[in-house]
Amino acid sequence: MSEAILFGFLRRELMRPVGIVRPRDLTEGSVLHNVISMGVPSMIGFATTTVCALFDIYFLGLIGSGAVAAMTLFVAFSGVLSTTNSLVGSGSVSVISRRYGERDYRGTENAIKQTLLLKFGFAVLAGGVGLLLLRWVLLWMNAEPRVAALGFEYGLWMFIGLPFNFCSWSMFTAFRGMGDARRAMYLMVLTTGLNIILAPLMMFHSLPFSLHIGAWEILRKGAGIGLGLGISGSAIAKGISLLVCCIVGLLMLRSPRMSVRFRLLKGWKPDLNVMARILKIGTPPWLEGIARSVAGFATAYFVALFGTTVVAAYGFATQILGFTVIFAVGMGLGSSAIVGHCLGAGRKQMARKTVNTAIAVAFSMCAPIAAGIFIFAPQVMSGFTADAAVVKVAIIALKIMAFSALLQSVRIVLASAFNGSGDTLPPTVIGLSAEALRLSLLAVAIYVFSASETVIWWAFIAGSVFDTLLIASWYKKGRWLERKV
Repeated sequence: MSEAILFGFLRRELMRPVGIVRPRDLTEGSVLHNVISMGVPSMIGFATTTVCALFDIYFLGLIGSGAVAAMTLFVAFSGVLSTTNSLVGSGSVSVISRRYGERDYRGTENAIKQTLLLKFGFAVLAGGVGLLLLRWVLLWMNAEPRVAALGFEYGLWMFIGLPFNFCSWSMFTAFRGMGDARRAMYLMVLTTGLNIILAPLMMFHSLPFSLHIGAWEILRKGAGIGLGLGISGSAIAKGISLLVCCIVGLLMLRSPRMSVRFRLLKGWKPDLNVMARILKIGTPPWLEGIARSVAGFATAYFVALFGTTVVAAYGFATQILGFTVIFAVGMGLGSSAIVGHCLGAGRKQMARKTVNTAIAVAFSMCAPIAAGIFIFAPQVMSGFTADAAVVKVAIIALKIMAFSALLQSVRIVLASAFNGSGDTLPPTVIGLSAEALRLSLLAVAIYVFSASETVIWWAFIAGSVFDTLLIASWYKKGRWLERKV
């Protein structure tokens, strides 16, 4: 039954022309249909971002394992600074969707603009701090000199493009908050598609692949039309793509076809009350994000103790396993917007039913992917690198961490109930506790028992079990249904 609804939705919604967007009521009708109509476009959009990340790491792998290791260490550090993105983003989900659910369209427009102002300001601050600390941090993380040099080269351009990165996510949030996940999907596909095309042109002198559209050969493998910027080219391509995303997103919001009339040149005056509300709701997820990013930073430090080969394997494994939770991320984003609409309209039981349905759909989609990665880990890794040592370590990591990724898919959708309602403190406390447990296990295993790198993968499972069980028990209490925004 759910498959019939899913494919019916794809035929009707994704293939029809984009027309006038009428105020959409996600508090009425079939819960399953609403979840799919919001979740599937979000899943497709995030699938493209994950595919883009896989292309990125594939292209970096062509440069060498040192480039993959450099990117992995940079992401661990930048993730700490980029938590300011979630500080604003998490709060904006609740405020935008609540205002829209209340049919306050001018308030919806204002919430979007205040979100963008906050995002841009925090990104400039975080990028500046990152540029000042990057070189020192990479050396502190035990990066080999060659890897540290590549990491700084990559990170320089990534931090310059950080404002466009932050604001692009708010473009997606704005459309989903207004119940228009389809436009968010189109924007994500445009952004990631442009990145995939630009990256090899920026990175290599000669193209590493051919591109055919039907019988037409658009790009020929080996053609010397690239700029040859190396690892910097990857970051520059991403920055250009995100800038285009922001420009196109603003033009889409301004379209008279939108139900919310977005004025491009007016209404940008800072509204301190709305900003404060967004930051208040977003503070707990921000603290959780800091904890998880610091934990990721610390994990990368532990991983680096075992050498560049293990760092590269860790980078490959985490990027590949990210594909497992795509469906959960999409369902979580879609259901959080519906929860906001339902609670804004006073439909509490429909909000709960929405999350339960989203969990079932997400798990049914994530489980086969996790199983496939577990079974075909050698074949998966052979498509990304020919470095036998890296492949050997990454296969073990993929097989062990596949179960952790499946648990996280459930956790992500459960968290959507709290994010959509604005009751963001419980997931934060639980997340902090889970990361503390995982890092404690790692420290003891490595420094006391001199464990091998395999303990890193098992620690992820321990943290995921603890995290998922606790947030599920808190979700059942139902206190998130009473949250006022």
